[in-house]
Amino acid sequence: MCPRDLAVFAARCGQWSDDYLLEEFTKGAAAYADTRFFDTIQAEVAQRGLDVAAPPPLPDSPPAAAPTTDQPFFSSLWRGEVPLAQSYWIWNVIESVLFSIIFYLALGILPIVAFLLWFLQVGYAVFISVAMWRSANRYTGRPLWATLARAVAAVRLTVDAATVLAVAVALARRA
Repeated sequence: MCPRDLAVFAARCGQWSDDYLLEEFTKGAAAYADTRFFDTIQAEVAQRGLDVAAPPPLPDSPPAAAPTTDQPFFSSLWRGEVPLAQSYWIWNVIESVLFSIIFYLALGILPIVAFLLWFLQVGYAVFISVAMWRSANRYTGRPLWATLARAVAAVRLTVDAATVLAVAVALARRA
């Protein structure tokens, strides 16, 4: 996280209503991937002089750390530690476009390879949808972007499930 992100978050906290600020405060530091965001909320509560009980304690295990070089990248992606923009645009959108190109090229050459690629894509769709959902949960920018990313993940899984069902029905009818 860069200092600019924290500064933007602090500025947004200053615009929150007292009720919303207290709601975020009562979630505690465990609700944030980086406790500095919660520290910012705590400072805003103190600055406004709001009457609150102590925030919930941190859980026994520390919050998930930001990805480091000693963690496999796809593990970090799966846990939602990769920024939402990266998980959405690179690992969802660009991957889908590249897969579509490879799939249609394979379909013209070896249909069985295209069929196997399609099954791999369905598995990847589950993986990246979960990763995007988790990244959206950690996203501290405009809530709209996190909501839209979750909607895309849900639609992608729904479409893939419907496609798998349609293929299964078509194969059953051929048998």
